[in-house]
Amino acid sequence: MEAPETRLALGQDAADSMKILIYSDLHLEFADFEPPATDCDLVVLAGDISVRSRGVVWANDTFTCPVIYASGNHEFYKGHIDRTLTKMRDAAAKHVHVLENQCLVIGDIRFLVATAWTDFTATGDYRAAMRECAEWMNDFKRIRIGEGYSKLRPADLIARNITTRVFLMSELAKDFQGKTVVITHHCPIREVAGDGLKVT
Repeated sequence: MEAPETRLALGQDAADSMKILIYSDLHLEFADFEPPATDCDLVVLAGDISVRSRGVVWANDTFTCPVIYASGNHEFYKGHIDRTLTKMRDAAAKHVHVLENQCLVIGDIRFLVATAWTDFTATGDYRAAMRECAEWMNDFKRIRIGEGYSKLRPADLIARNITTRVFLMSELAKDFQGKTVVITHHCPIREVAGDGLKVT
């Protein structure tokens, strides 16, 4: 299935010299943050802004320019991973774009957006990494998934990692006459995301 693509019109001058303000890991659930006044064309919120749709509501009220919002793991705390994404999108004002494995084109710049979960292969022993993470990481205690609201499992993240890899490889393989920016919460490099080896 092809990822939905959204296009926003922006004057050519703005697209050529776009000023982007980037925030990540603000964790507004713990402390308020008021960004300084800045002349920017686009705001990127790269995850862990706040839990559930609270970060989206904050973005609605805080910024007037377009906002790209990539979820982090903490957005899903005390919630269902898919239903939280839906609630975030429903809460978003017209200028706030909550994207997951989706493309947004502004002028001549293509933004590819995803959370980019790990596949646990970065350590060299994905089985041990899965066991350790399942036992110690809060993600697996605080995030729900599936029809039965089951606790998130490492295997669920591997499936999402594969989906994101396919999305990024597919989009990057397409001819695009312009610049491409990849926005993720978890860094899409081998040391963090894994090496993409088949895990069983």
